[in-house]
Formats: sequence, structure tokens, C-alpha cells
Amino acid sequence: MKKATLLNILFLILGFGYMIFYYSANIVVHLNYPTRNSYWMEKLFQIKDAYANSIEEQKIIFIAGSNILWGLKTNLIEDYYNIPTVNMGIHASLQISYMLDRVKK
Repeated sequence: MKKATLLNILFLILGFGYMIFYYSANIVVHLNYPTRNSYWMEKLFQIKDAYANSIEEQKIIFIAGSNILWGLKTNLIEDYYNIPTVNMGIHASLQISYMLDRVKK
């Protein structure tokens, strides 16, 4: 093989290796930190968790995706049943097992 071809292959391999390292490092660095796009979701979880934890008596908790987040009026349910009600609806792309684990805390 020509020397130029070997150099091209070497640069290709090194470039591919660098790309894998760069993206892997980004994933590891960002693992426990919300991204700019998911910050609102993390902040909403904090608000909802604080509200749910502030209620020490028996309460009704709704867990689901964005349909519950935007479509449920917990104040009407709370007024009707006279039981504190928490809307833990968040984002439809999150798995229900994650939402349930989060509420169990």
C-alpha cells in the first residue's frame, strides 16, 4: 500500500476513536445533571416532590404523562373528596416505572 493510503487509514481510525471517546465522555459527564432541555422537567419534579412531601395526611396522587400534567384539575378533585390531591404528571416519554419509583421516595 502507498504511504498516503496508510496515513489516511490511520487518521480515519484515530478520528473515529476520538469521536467515540468524546461522545462517551460527554455522556459520563452529564449523567446526573439535567440538560438545558430537561431542566424544566427536573425543576417541575422538585416542586411536585416538595408539595407532595409537605402533605403529611392521606392524599391522592396522580401519576402519568403530559396528559395528566396539563389536563387534570386536582383542585376540583380535592374539593369534591376533601382529600389533598397531587398531580405528579410530567412527561410522556418517561417510563411509568421511573415515575412510580420517584413517587415512592
